[in-house]
Amino acid sequence: KRRRLKSWPARRKGRTSWSDLPCSETMSDLEQNLLEQGETEEKEAPPENVFWVKFQLAVSMAFWTSFFFAPVVLPSVHQWFFVDMGLPQLLGSPDFESYWPNTVQLIVFTVYFSTGSTVNLAWQGLAGTVCAGLNQVFMGILFPLGGKCLKMGAYSGSGIRGFCEEFADPNYGTFEWFVWFDVFFFLFLLLSSNAKENTMKFGMSWHITYMMAFMSSNGYQPSHAVNITTVVGVMLAILITLVPSKTRNGLLFKQMVANNLEGHPKRITDKMRTISRGTIQFMLRDKPTDTDSRYHYKVDKVAIEQQVDELSGMANSMCNDQSVSWWEGWLYVTTGGPKAVKEFRSVRTHCGIFSEAFADEMGGFDDVAYLMKKAVSCIEASNYKFMDEEDLMQLSTERRELAGYLKNLNDATFKLLDLLSDWKSAPMVVDSDTGSVDIDDGEIKALRQDIKEKFDQLFMFYRQWMIEHPVQSVSRKMMRSNMAMFVFSVLQLSQEADQLSEKVIEKYRHNATLTEAKLSEQTAWEVFEEFKSTFISDGKTPALLKALTDGDKRSFVFRNLVSIGLCFAIGNLLQGNVFATPFNPLLAGTLAVLISHFPGSAFYKNLMRLLGLAIGNTLPIIMLAPVTLCGEWKAVVHLIMFFLFELYFGLMYYTSPEWAYIGCIVAGFGCYSFTTETWSETTFSAGYCKIGQVTAAITVQIIVDIIDTAIRKKFPQQVVVDNMVVITEKTVKIFQLFLMRFQGHESKSTDELMKTIKTLVGEAKALMASQEQLVSECESKTIMIAGPSPPFKLDLYKGVLAAIENILGDADALCLVDEFSHTVGTEAGAWYEENYSEYWSQVISNMRQTFDTVMKILTLKDDSPVPKKDVKVCLLEEPDGEGQQAGSLRMSVVKGVVSDTLAHVLEIEHLCCASGSLEFQI
Repeated sequence: KRRRLKSWPARRKGRTSWSDLPCSETMSDLEQNLLEQGETEEKEAPPENVFWVKFQLAVSMAFWTSFFFAPVVLPSVHQWFFVDMGLPQLLGSPDFESYWPNTVQLIVFTVYFSTGSTVNLAWQGLAGTVCAGLNQVFMGILFPLGGKCLKMGAYSGSGIRGFCEEFADPNYGTFEWFVWFDVFFFLFLLLSSNAKENTMKFGMSWHITYMMAFMSSNGYQPSHAVNITTVVGVMLAILITLVPSKTRNGLLFKQMVANNLEGHPKRITDKMRTISRGTIQFMLRDKPTDTDSRYHYKVDKVAIEQQVDELSGMANSMCNDQSVSWWEGWLYVTTGGPKAVKEFRSVRTHCGIFSEAFADEMGGFDDVAYLMKKAVSCIEASNYKFMDEEDLMQLSTERRELAGYLKNLNDATFKLLDLLSDWKSAPMVVDSDTGSVDIDDGEIKALRQDIKEKFDQLFMFYRQWMIEHPVQSVSRKMMRSNMAMFVFSVLQLSQEADQLSEKVIEKYRHNATLTEAKLSEQTAWEVFEEFKSTFISDGKTPALLKALTDGDKRSFVFRNLVSIGLCFAIGNLLQGNVFATPFNPLLAGTLAVLISHFPGSAFYKNLMRLLGLAIGNTLPIIMLAPVTLCGEWKAVVHLIMFFLFELYFGLMYYTSPEWAYIGCIVAGFGCYSFTTETWSETTFSAGYCKIGQVTAAITVQIIVDIIDTAIRKKFPQQVVVDNMVVITEKTVKIFQLFLMRFQGHESKSTDELMKTIKTLVGEAKALMASQEQLVSECESKTIMIAGPSPPFKLDLYKGVLAAIENILGDADALCLVDEFSHTVGTEAGAWYEENYSEYWSQVISNMRQTFDTVMKILTLKDDSPVPKKDVKVCLLEEPDGEGQQAGSLRMSVVKGVVSDTLAHVLEIEHLCCASGSLEFQI
């Protein structure tokens, strides 16, 4: 009745031996994020190869920008490209040649580490440019001649340009106010939208350029040069990332992250296997007795901790690649057709399932690895010193009895994960009677059943062992607690794999029903949703309404609108001094690409931009000075100088953590400075005026930002303090609700409690992410003038932030305990030791007191310390009489997690004492 269409791929070979541990990833998290290549062998390259990957990208960018800059420099190429081919006339843009460097500049600003990220940047830049172009066309329809003036009033020399006394288009003179309204309203629309910042910058920058030319006395001169060069520039940038590299497996598009998607589930499964197997080996070892065993004890312990830390980096890289690969889907549409699109979407969906499973959410593989790390970290060689021979013998017996159960369950778990991760295509079957298509999940069901049996065996064995073999000494209790936590983590790992298989089957079954027409419809809907999100903030609230009702958004919109608008008016009206010519878009255009979020960092970033502009305008002059001495070879030397310039600052852009922004600015804006090798006094005068105008624009922005901040009283330091209050309140509430949950509290259903807990954790983590982004805003380098207030306790703030992050990680681990109770079918409160509630409540109380102390320090108005009477230190004792009842496996995990939470609270208390802001006596 059922005909098999496709079979599951054979499981990976060479992983069956228990002693054959996979090699660890050798690259850092950052390098894993940036090094986006298609083959597993390439991904596992030594870390020194990361530089050469970036170097290769910089060389590629410099080569292709030089290649397309050749028509500007080489006379023969210039003649062929601009004259013989007649491109300016063919495209209907007489100024096409003067705008050609914009193409090269777009390549510099758009090429990034992967094809997907490059396409994303290209789309953002193109979208902003097209929006500005459409507005120009609209205004051209209303006023065909623009601000063309027939009779200009005399310049009085007062610093204000002369005003037109007679316009070529009478309507323009009557409705000139509407032109000014259009300038500001378009800026308002972009700033208030949900568009990406890159789209805002391109849109506002070209809008300012267009409208300044439209309002000039020369009048409106329709031109497609900007749009054409933008389209050409972004297309060339994308093509640069599609230049294949030759490997031993043939040609490979290394910059396409879509090539990584199939390998990500395999690599992260291998990483999890390394952690699990390594931890089992570590936890089952006997007491280290000689130098060699002590060495491996210490080294292996640190290695396991590092492996767990690297897991989050791999998960982030997988999530990033899965997200960015969406922008590479068009390649499959244009080159492979519906079949290729369906395969791409299937692989991407499969990678997305693993991304969700390993993401930093409540519960999941990352939290299981976190528990394994806890179990390993708590064991020290010194724990064995206080154990007698009988204790050591019992410990050895316990580990020997556990070994088989642990390894059997772990092997079964990774048989299932190997099958899921080594995905090629789902096995499909067709019912011969109905013709319906379904997936054949028989092998998965068999593996899941095997996991269930081995789960029950391990759980029942260790549960009974803990009852029959109670421990008395403190050292044995510590060892028992750590082992219980580890056994729990192995049990929960198998359940995470089981839940993952359910998600995979569900997705496969859904994909089996998707026809090519449905896939096309779904893809079109996704594109529409991406477009809609630009204007709708949360799926229902218009972005313009949020800009008027949300205080922070409103401040962002109007602060930047006033700054850019003032600079537009200055550039339009002033004439004289550094404002040599009226209708100059440079001032407003400068602020359009320097959107201000906070005054301090905006000032610092403006200085970096000013430095970049200065280098980009002056260094080419110095580099090209010898070119005139090269005779007939000067054009070639000119092009070589340009290549070296782009290569050096491209490397700075791709490799430097501190100077990347300057490298990008210099490489991009230096393009126009290389268009000629001859200069005059007029050229130097224009360069001086440019620097003066940029400085004036920065000054305007600083003044507006200071006024806005003074009125709203929302400096970055105040924002992070306000956010910290919310985070600490949510953190305390989370642990209170967990206590209620495990006690079996009746006032709320258990589902409601867990839903509330997960919501609070999600909100706290989201706020934590914003806090981490605000760290740079509180750095001392962003302070323009230090006032009378005491310096912000940035070190304390960073330390508290890190400790709270660990506390929220403990909350994730407690969620695993709740999931485990659902697995074994135990009601809330049935396994929990009620006598532990008092101690847990004390931990929560101490957490609240410590958070209060932190807030008192962060809100100090002067240098005086916090009085001793206002500070409450942590005081509590470990409860006696720990029970060893049947449910103590979970109870051991709860106790271990709560103890670690207390350790993080004490760490925060120590940071408060070390801050020097508490009253003390000597």
